[in-house]
Formats: sequence, structure tokens, C-alpha cells
Amino acid sequence: MKNEKLKERTTIYYAVLMAMSATLMGLKFFPAANGLHSTSDIYLHGLLLFSGTFLAYSISFPSPFLDISRGKFKHRKINLLILISFLLCITLPFFLFIPPGYMIQYGLAGLLSLFYYTGFSAKKIRFGGARTVFLLKNIVLALAWAFATSPISLEETDSVFLFFNRFLFVMALSLVIDIRDITSDGQKRIITIPAKAGILPTKIISGILLIAGTAFTLKSHQTGFIPLSIFTASAISTLSTIIAIAFVQKKSSSLLFLLLVDGNLLLHGILFSLSNNN
Repeated sequence: MKNEKLKERTTIYYAVLMAMSATLMGLKFFPAANGLHSTSDIYLHGLLLFSGTFLAYSISFPSPFLDISRGKFKHRKINLLILISFLLCITLPFFLFIPPGYMIQYGLAGLLSLFYYTGFSAKKIRFGGARTVFLLKNIVLALAWAFATSPISLEETDSVFLFFNRFLFVMALSLVIDIRDITSDGQKRIITIPAKAGILPTKIISGILLIAGTAFTLKSHQTGFIPLSIFTASAISTLSTIIAIAFVQKKSSSLLFLLLVDGNLLLHGILFSLSNNN
């Protein structure tokens, strides 16, 4: 019972950390951040991003499961924080001006998050969620973050470069997190890149993805879509993350992974939020 409560508490703390990171990342590219709307819109939009990300991560323990043949949906008792987050996700869009294209992408981010965590069964079919499928888990997670924190603007075609920067950054981090989870994933018979290719090749792949993501921001800067400060933020974040990846090992403590991997996700958001749009 104590272990269950500790796991639940840890999940909530982790959800808050991820929500903070997503909020810092996403506010940079929200139209209101460019002076198109009021300051209150910026804060409300930040609250929307925080609530959506918190909701996605806080339902991860235990993973929700849908038994289609019996019409049952299993999950632990919904606590007050999860309920509030859900209500905010539903109601806040009515108080904000969000372009339809952005709303579609935010919706996709939410659906991908549910697809990532939620398992289901129907007769002889049983699916444990996207995070149990080789490589699909990394792609779905990275897409959800990219849609939520760096949506593609229909009016700015070069925004696709920033979208791929965010996608590749989260993809790289997800591969490193698989190094941390290599033992538990093996027990659950989940095949991951570290288990299949090894630790060192996984680190090399992650480094290549990070450098490729920075190359997309460089292209955006060269075409005049983003200022030098945003490219610099991307470059510093990439360098910091590559250094962190070099230190983590299969037997590294959870705290070290939290500081070097999840900490770099938060640092990435801080650097982008501090960069200048002009």
C-alpha cells in the first residue's frame, strides 16, 4: 500500500514537471505571445497547456484500460487534481481565441497521449497502449509534444522547421528514457531500441536526432522565420542534452535521469521562453 501511494505521489510530481516544461515551450509560439492578444490570454493559454500535459501524465499510473467486449473502463479513483485538469481542458478553449488549425493539433496531442497510455481488449485482441510497441511509443510521444508545444501555423510555412525541432528533441529524450527503463521494459516484454541495438548506439542515435533538430532551427533562422536568439536557445539546449546523455548509463539512478534527462527538457523550455521573438 505504501509503495502504491509513493508511486502515485511520484507520478503527480513528475506530471507537474512535465506540465511546467510543456507550458514554457508552448507559450513561445502561441499567437498571443507575439502581441496579438491580451496578457490574460497568454496566461490562460499557459494554464491550458499545463492542464493538458498534467492530465496526460497523471493518468499514467496505473494506465487506463478499456475492455470493449464488457464495456468497462478501468482506472484508479480519479482524484481532485485530475478532475480539475480535465475540466480546465474542456472549458478554457471557450475563453480563448485559438486558431482552428491550432485547436486541431491540440486535439491530436490529446488523442495521441491517450493512445500512448490507454490499453484495450476486444475478444481475442489485446493492446497495451502505444508505449508497449517498438518505436511507435517514441514516435507517438514526440508527436504529442510537438503538436502541443510547437503547432504548425498555416500562415507561417516555416513553422514546420520548429515543429520538427521539437519532435526530434523529444524523440531523442524518449530513447534515453528507454535506457533507464530497459530492465522494467524487458520484464514486460517491451522491445525498445536500447534493448535491441545497445546503449552506445542509442546514445549516438539520440545525439544525431538532437543535432538534426538544431539544424531545423538554423534553417528557420536563415530564412528569417526565427531570430538568432531562438536558434541559440536550441543550440545550447542540444549541447547540454548531449553532454547529459554521455553521462547516463543503464545503472544510473532515477534521480540522475531526472536531473540530466527530464531536467534538460525543462531547461529547453526555459531557454526557448527567454529567447527574443524580435
